[in-house]
Amino acid sequence: MKQKKKFYKRWWFWVLVVILIGAIGSGIGNQGTDDSSTSKVQKSSSSKVEKTSSAKSSSSKQSTSASSKSSAPANTAKEVTLNTGEWTVGTDIQPGRYTITPVSGSGNLTSTGSGQGTDINEILGQDDGMGVASVTTDLIRGEKVKLDGIPQAKFSPVVSRNSANTTALSTGTWIVGKDLKAGRYNVSPDSGQSGNFTVDGSTSVNEILGDGGTSKVTMTVKNGDVINVSGMTGVQLSPYN
Repeated sequence: MKQKKKFYKRWWFWVLVVILIGAIGSGIGNQGTDDSSTSKVQKSSSSKVEKTSSAKSSSSKQSTSASSKSSAPANTAKEVTLNTGEWTVGTDIQPGRYTITPVSGSGNLTSTGSGQGTDINEILGQDDGMGVASVTTDLIRGEKVKLDGIPQAKFSPVVSRNSANTTALSTGTWIVGKDLKAGRYNVSPDSGQSGNFTVDGSTSVNEILGDGGTSKVTMTVKNGDVINVSGMTGVQLSPYN
């Protein structure tokens, strides 16, 4: 009598074993692929968050820089008339923004120690066709102001500023966005005048306008730029087309 072959010796058993092993291996491979895909998605998401955070930090830094550039201490200026001599801002003159005019005569008006690169050095008063009628500027605590040869000068607080101005600036220091509208301009000296014209900030200008220099300069200025007019009564501006 023939004995039946044991099931593990039959051909179909080994076919089933091979199929089963293949199926198990395929499942393990797919699980590894899914894990790798998940890891990549998480990494991509993390990178995006870091990039957004960096952009936010950069924006904050630029905003702070712009704010510091265009801001100034609160205007605590109080009107005062001073005679010939040296005076200290914070002791003899309250810090703030002033327009300084001669009460009588003419002489030298100087200041040192502002720390802003806008120290004053002007002939105040217009005797014999020399000098300027006024100087408008910010006086900083600790700054030294000197009147030499002029009997008296009046320091009047600046109570309003014209941010829409596009036509003229007199002797002094001016901030774009507060005293002049941002834009592109042609700049020329007042008739018969010559002096120094500078801009610091988004652009840099350092010119002698009038005799010994150029008759006109074209500039593009942005909010926060600092303009200084010295040695002449003022400049005329016209929008550049």
